[in-house]
Amino acid sequence: HYMGTLDETVSYFLILDALNFGSGFKSALAREGAVFEGGSIYLTVSTRLKQHFERNKAMSAVQLTQMRPQDIFTLLELNPEGPYSQRFAGMCACSLQTLGQAVLDEAQGNFQRYVEDMSPSAGDMVRRLIKMPGFNDIHAYREQSVPFYKRAQHNVKVLSIIFNRFGETLFDDVDQITMFADNGVAHVLHVDGLLEYDPELDRKIKTGTYIPAGSEEEIEIRGCEGHVVELLAAEKKMKSSDIDFILWHRSVEDERYKASHSHRTLTWFY
Repeated sequence: HYMGTLDETVSYFLILDALNFGSGFKSALAREGAVFEGGSIYLTVSTRLKQHFERNKAMSAVQLTQMRPQDIFTLLELNPEGPYSQRFAGMCACSLQTLGQAVLDEAQGNFQRYVEDMSPSAGDMVRRLIKMPGFNDIHAYREQSVPFYKRAQHNVKVLSIIFNRFGETLFDDVDQITMFADNGVAHVLHVDGLLEYDPELDRKIKTGTYIPAGSEEEIEIRGCEGHVVELLAAEKKMKSSDIDFILWHRSVEDERYKASHSHRTLTWFY
């Protein structure tokens, strides 16, 4: 990850989490020629963004509002002729545009102020982030509204860690952050026998069939993995977000889990 001044570092991690999605696109992007660092979209984005910051310094909020798919093709070395690459790049550009506009509107273009204005409440920072469509991770399920807030919570957790490294306390309620419901952690739990899939769902996942975003199957996977992680947190007397970090790293670093793939969903929520 990139580390510069506090403001530069905050801007890096805000931008990184604005691009922290697309795991369901990975196999399709690979077929179109994309190469991934460590086999992970997240590690690829974090590395390429770090390199961009080191070459060109931090991006401004105004620059973010001007991002286009062509800029994403260059940044992430994607195939501009590939249909999945085009779709993914469009989503990335939209996410960066909305972040840049939010920082301009709510903090006069100052990334550090955009975050510090919400201190000391991690909850308030989550509520600020979910104003943007790509962070508004709420789904209808059998007449219920189910919020996951994966990317917003992840961003808040990481920002808290970064401020701590600079010797400052940003939020006093960050312990209330839950796990970050995605496909990587669910896959680890499934491989380890802690999350069981219905036979038909298991067949779809093993054959690479896309699980529609917002479908009952997708919401149930994310909801059940969150429940399992909370049970693990209670058993181990740990924060659920810390358990999430451990399990996610296993999903991208341990060959036991990389030998099979997680469920695939085309979404910008993870």
